[in-house]
Amino acid sequence: MLDRGIGGFVYASMYTRRVAVSKVLRANPVVLLNCMARVRGIPTVLSDEREAGRSAARVLLRHGHRDGIVVVGENTEHVIAAAERRAGIHEVMGQQGAEIADSIETSWWPEPAYEAVGEYLAEGNRPTALICLNDRIALGAYQAAHDAGLVIPDDLSVVSFDDSDLASWMRPGLSSLALRHFELGRRAVEILLSDSRPTEIQRVAMPLRERGSIGGPPLRKRARRARATK
Repeated sequence: MLDRGIGGFVYASMYTRRVAVSKVLRANPVVLLNCMARVRGIPTVLSDEREAGRSAARVLLRHGHRDGIVVVGENTEHVIAAAERRAGIHEVMGQQGAEIADSIETSWWPEPAYEAVGEYLAEGNRPTALICLNDRIALGAYQAAHDAGLVIPDDLSVVSFDDSDLASWMRPGLSSLALRHFELGRRAVEILLSDSRPTEIQRVAMPLRERGSIGGPPLRKRARRARATK
């Protein structure tokens, strides 16, 4: 590519991870997109996963959930997005004097999520809300909740990450923190074309797309209904 006059590179990854950037690439204008270098000083654009985790916790706390929130997904440090999302969730919960009730371990696809959440519910566990680490996990969780006779959001609230097409297709619509792919790409190219390239990580906000999957805790709803009938 250099022989053909390429003037700069956007080095992008399908999922957030650490990458080894060759000396040849580092000697040319380069911006990392959705990945991080093992050496410092290379312009980098990432989604603000930790703040997204904070937002997921905040919206559930705002709806009254405190002691029945369960996180569903992988718990591993090498998956940077998952680790950052979890860190943000726990940070806000701790600030509010609350704790995550439990964690359901599953990979990032509907089938294993369906099995893991289904087993968890079959054991008699009744969370008030699930924070799913991506929309595919949430799809499996929806199906497991349905099979357990639970209605979303009356019996169980769900919030997720990515805001993929699935989020708007699901019924009720899935509340999800959006990965802004267009904005990520735009920001990377802007930096590449700039005369001065920032060496600190540039984080792109993940706004909450709130739909119909979040309600109040079931016990609070039942109490309100009971008072209304008196």
